[in-house]
Amino acid sequence: MNTTIFKNVLTLTIVLICIVTMSSNVLATPTMEDEWYQYQKDAQHTGFTNSDAPDTSTILWTSGEIGAISGSSPAIAEGKVYVNCGDAIKILDMYNGTYLGDAEVSGSGDSESWDSGSWTSVSYHEGKVWCGHPNGVNGGTTIADGKYYHGDYGDGTGDYGGKYYCYNENDDTQLWVFPVIGHAQGTPAYSNNRVYLTGCLYQDSGYVHCVDADTGSEIWNRTFDRETDGTPTIYENILYVTTYNWDGYGDIIALNKSTGQTIWSQTIQRTNSAPSIAYGNVYVAGGCYGWSALQTQCFNATTGQLVWSTTESGSGIGDWRTSPVVADGKVFVGRADDPWSYAGLYALDAFDGSEVWSLAKGGASPAISDGIVFTVGKSGKVYAYAETTPDLETSTIAQSIVSSEQSNNITVLIKNNGNVDADSFKIMMLVDGITLDTKTVSSLSKASNTEVTFEWTPATEGEYELQVALDIQNSIDERDEANNYFAMSVTSVDDLDWNPWNDVMSDGGIAITTTELQEGIYLWVNDSPAPNTGALITTPMLQQLINDWLNS
Repeated sequence: MNTTIFKNVLTLTIVLICIVTMSSNVLATPTMEDEWYQYQKDAQHTGFTNSDAPDTSTILWTSGEIGAISGSSPAIAEGKVYVNCGDAIKILDMYNGTYLGDAEVSGSGDSESWDSGSWTSVSYHEGKVWCGHPNGVNGGTTIADGKYYHGDYGDGTGDYGGKYYCYNENDDTQLWVFPVIGHAQGTPAYSNNRVYLTGCLYQDSGYVHCVDADTGSEIWNRTFDRETDGTPTIYENILYVTTYNWDGYGDIIALNKSTGQTIWSQTIQRTNSAPSIAYGNVYVAGGCYGWSALQTQCFNATTGQLVWSTTESGSGIGDWRTSPVVADGKVFVGRADDPWSYAGLYALDAFDGSEVWSLAKGGASPAISDGIVFTVGKSGKVYAYAETTPDLETSTIAQSIVSSEQSNNITVLIKNNGNVDADSFKIMMLVDGITLDTKTVSSLSKASNTEVTFEWTPATEGEYELQVALDIQNSIDERDEANNYFAMSVTSVDDLDWNPWNDVMSDGGIAITTTELQEGIYLWVNDSPAPNTGALITTPMLQQLINDWLNS
């Protein structure tokens, strides 16, 4: 076969193989931790992410006065922050706050009047952006399993006329509509093909409905003697609902999500905010500045037993519009300085409620992604909190079998998981605790990786331990110093052929795996030597490899 044609065919093969079976190998790149696509992160509104989160009140960036709506929460996706700014959804770079333009949909306006605005949060999925129903108030859009849901607040007719709608995500076709008693004010919650909706009669009563996600048919409902204005949260088989009581305390109620039966109930500050779930606990904030005490509380998610609470006071931590979020052992929650604005953001220890840090910047329901906490504050600004340091990590040595008495190229993958660039640092490789070589990496950009290659000639066959140590002079102040060391066992054998996988039992008859073929194609296309022997992979060698793979 003509070499040019063959290379074109194999290049297409690379694409197909990578789509079907991308493996964790030297081509891997760091990816963002837990993007925050919608209100309280996901369709269950758990408000929890596995992302890192800052240990100090360090501001990474502050936006300009872009008109961000007080009380709203941004969506984070694909390196961008989507912010409700009333007449527009503005898009910012998540790492530096640079304004990137407006989304194709508008936001929802802020107001102290139900009739003229809301603090709806933004939602994002696969290039599309939503900010609730055009006639929505406070409640945002939930996206799940090819559909999206949001509520029409109502027009005040009849029992207020509130309705929730379900649409096909692909073509925006309306699939069903579900009317509620009173206003449709919450953000729907979704789990296992069921949607959970709230409704409320002003200063009167609240209603919770469980409906079939495909048909909109009601499965069960509950009525409460206080408003259920807010957004429910789902964890495992429990639905958590909060109430707003105009005459005193509210409630957090745990319901069986299958039947609607009450599992437990606890008294809390009046609230419209959604609870969050993490570490076996449920976290909730509430209180209305000037009208009732402010407080954040933590309960056992299963039993309802109080775990901890902040001080109950008129200037306490919490707010009726602020939903707490949890990451990295910390609860992030705002504190109000009037019924419609915020005095700052607090980070509390998730296990005992003690204050970790606070700063008078932001305070609205936060969103967290890639170690950064985003929150809307006063003057229409967005604040991003993050540890402004690099984070070097090594966890990969490319090969586990090498050739004895021959030079082997040992490739190490190094990542910078931090949010700032790393300057020059040294990397050392050791064999069984003895230094093999030290190399210098001149710099490594944030959220990127690099490969460093060492040469090693094992004297004999046998098992060796290769160790890699990063930043051996401690020249880089890192977010996490504990991931700078890695070790793995490597086998040295005699008489290896060109095959870079070097199965010691192979005599040409071992089946070639897709992962092995993928690496072989990569080496061939890039004219890179086999990692163990240093031999270049020729076209005839690759043709033989493909034939073996096809026939295996």
